[in-house]
Amino acid sequence: AGGMGGMGGGGMGGAGGMGGAGGGTPECTVPANCPPTGNECLIATCDAGTCGTAFVNTGTEVATQQDGNCKVDQCDGAGNVVSVNDDADLPDDNNECTSDSCANGAPTYMNVMAGAACGAGMNLFCDGMGACVGCVTAADCQGQDSVCQTRTCTAGVCGVNNASQGTAAGDPTDGDCKRDVCDGNGNIVPVDDATDLPAEDNDACTVAACDPTNGPVQSPININDNDPCTADACDPATGVSNTPVPIDDNNACTADACDPATGVSNTPVPIDDNNACTADACDPAAGVSHTNLPAGTDCGNGNQCNGMGQCVGCTTAADCPGQITECGAPVCNAGVCGMTFAPPGTPLATQMPGDCNASVCDGMGGTTTAQDNADLPDDGNQCTLDVCNNGIPSNPPVPVGTACNQNGGTQCDAAGVCVAPVAPTVTATTPADGALDVPVGSTIAVMFSTAMNPATLTATTVTGACTGSIQISTDDFATCLGFAAAAPTMSMGNTVATLVPAPALSYFSAYKIRVTTGAQNAAGTPLAAAYTTPDGFLTAEPVNSCVGSVVISQVYGGGGNSGAQYTHDFVELHNRGATPVNITGWSLQYANATGSSWSNQLLALNGTIAAGGYFLVQLAGGATGAPLPSPDQTGTNINLSGTTGKLALVSNTTALSGNCPLGGAVVDFIGFGPTANCSETAVAQVLSNTLAAQRNGAGCTDTGDNSTDFTTAAPAPRNAATAVLVCGCPIVGTVNESADPTEIDYCVVQYPASTAPHAGQMTETIYGRVFDAGLTEAAGANATIVAELGYGPANVNPTTQSGYTFVPATFNIQVDNNDEYQASFTAPATAGTYHYVYRFSHNAGSSWTYCDLNGAGSNAGLTFEVTELPILSVIP
Repeated sequence: AGGMGGMGGGGMGGAGGMGGAGGGTPECTVPANCPPTGNECLIATCDAGTCGTAFVNTGTEVATQQDGNCKVDQCDGAGNVVSVNDDADLPDDNNECTSDSCANGAPTYMNVMAGAACGAGMNLFCDGMGACVGCVTAADCQGQDSVCQTRTCTAGVCGVNNASQGTAAGDPTDGDCKRDVCDGNGNIVPVDDATDLPAEDNDACTVAACDPTNGPVQSPININDNDPCTADACDPATGVSNTPVPIDDNNACTADACDPATGVSNTPVPIDDNNACTADACDPAAGVSHTNLPAGTDCGNGNQCNGMGQCVGCTTAADCPGQITECGAPVCNAGVCGMTFAPPGTPLATQMPGDCNASVCDGMGGTTTAQDNADLPDDGNQCTLDVCNNGIPSNPPVPVGTACNQNGGTQCDAAGVCVAPVAPTVTATTPADGALDVPVGSTIAVMFSTAMNPATLTATTVTGACTGSIQISTDDFATCLGFAAAAPTMSMGNTVATLVPAPALSYFSAYKIRVTTGAQNAAGTPLAAAYTTPDGFLTAEPVNSCVGSVVISQVYGGGGNSGAQYTHDFVELHNRGATPVNITGWSLQYANATGSSWSNQLLALNGTIAAGGYFLVQLAGGATGAPLPSPDQTGTNINLSGTTGKLALVSNTTALSGNCPLGGAVVDFIGFGPTANCSETAVAQVLSNTLAAQRNGAGCTDTGDNSTDFTTAAPAPRNAATAVLVCGCPIVGTVNESADPTEIDYCVVQYPASTAPHAGQMTETIYGRVFDAGLTEAAGANATIVAELGYGPANVNPTTQSGYTFVPATFNIQVDNNDEYQASFTAPATAGTYHYVYRFSHNAGSSWTYCDLNGAGSNAGLTFEVTELPILSVIP
């Protein structure tokens, strides 16, 4: 120790002095000599007389702790005090209705379940949300429930609920004319009850009753039936009896009776038998008698009694009036004059020949005329028939061309005259030569100058080669359209032949009609030369969806009401199309929201609505509001509801019937307001004195749904002077030859020109090409183009008729500016001849351009021809 001290003295200054002392007094001998550390996790140490410190072992708890915080403070072995979780150090929130616990070192207070006892006397209850309350349910409250009072528990507080005054509370004693009820304060009290009758006393002459003063009684019943024709009595065992009183006075000359109002009567009986040949008498014992008067007694009107009680007028026919004729004679039968008649239909001796009738007896002594179809009217003319038809004579012409040899002629004409033969001619056609805008569904009719032989009027039923004596073509008869039947329908005495094109006509196409010399009249004389319509006719273009479309564009029913915008109700119409529409003969018809009567509120319309124009109809009104703009028509017999109702625009003036008369002559219809029981799809909104129903798009929107087509807004009436608005309505469906922007520029069925699959088998791949400026030039498919391949019967025109089945086609390759598509389909299950076609759209299939083998579309020189469709020959 002395050597270490010397080092200290040489190198550390003041400390060196202590070292130099060598074996001086040590700093400590035990740790208690050292100063405290102030840290329970750091203890003092004494090592070789020198004080130091040492760390307390990890996990040693310190003396000072916080109770109930779910933690314990302990040493970390590095001289620090740290807090660690201790779920045994439970917290206490001094609440009987919570359960105190530790979870991962955090105090938790879970609510005790509802109904647990709590409070000083344990006579309260935990409510399940941590509170100690007086009750959780009414059953926790003191007392008992009764009919008139039940316990309640509201927000933890007990109470009672008293039944309302008069509530039935039972009947403790039967037959005492009393019952128990609640008095409204929770008490049960007795009250009178006239239905709580006492028990019967087994006396049929009394009835149990409740007397307001005496209570239960047995009251005598009323036995008087107020009928003087009965004797009234009552037996306790058998009850009331009302026995009929005796009425017989033992006199055969009186009628005995009893009237409940007047009593017994004995009225003398009538004895007159209204027979002039009997003597009438009555004996009280024997009764009435009628004794025959002697024969010959005068009985009036020149007649006499026959001694047998009969008054007769004759004994032989000579005594009787009348004359003997072919149809009747007088007779005397059992003293009575009469007539005997010849049977109906007995012919008279004198007749008029050739009038198809016979003069006969009518069975009643007179004469009449009966049909005699064997009494023919012979006019001596070889060219007429001698005919009786239901008793009417006629001489109709024989069939035209019937051989004859009168008047220098050789055959009969249509007028029944024997003439020399004349060749028939075509006098007209329908559609007429030069006709425009012909509907594609039209039939073809040929009118001849004379009756024709129907057997010589023939037509092809297959589109292609021109055969038959009546033909129709778009290419000057290089090919011909087929008809639905090989023979026409004949009319007008075989002078008119009518055929149905099958397939139907195409849009905006020129057709000619030809009749060959194979057509002969009834006499066998052919046309002198074939007839062809010089100019032909032109079918109509596809029509856009607005043509002829007049709609109800605005309805206002608050006119003249309090706070009204205008003095009168009004209805506004709008012509959505590009051509004027004459509405003369149309009508507006109104019914209430649930009504079925339309005739009382019907206004006939008169006028024409310009293309895109408006038409204002002023209806009933009052004094409040501004006047309407100059109306185009007025009528006061329609008084619209200001809120809800039904209004129809009808193409005639016949009153509608029923609650919901949609269809038929109804052009447009609106049901407005929530109670209207008829509308297009769904009702428009409710109206008011300041709101009208206005068709959206300034009157152009028409989807067939009142709820979306109309919006309520401040009324804004428009009339004929308002600027016109022609709606931009697209062509829906076929657009070939329409010049519409939706028509594809060019398309064609590329390959093959025909195919022959087996029935029910997949066809070969069929290709179609399309060009549409701005869409198909770029390489690859354009998403705007929709392509479909379809097939159908050979007698169906896919552009104007239904019956085709279509499948999607997919892009194949780019060919210059054209896009080529490909598709195939399962052939029909039935063998036969069909056609197939491609169609393209650039507006998602709303409008289609159909393609044939020669090309179709809006480009110059292109038309769709049904005769140029490829052939699908389905083989078994």
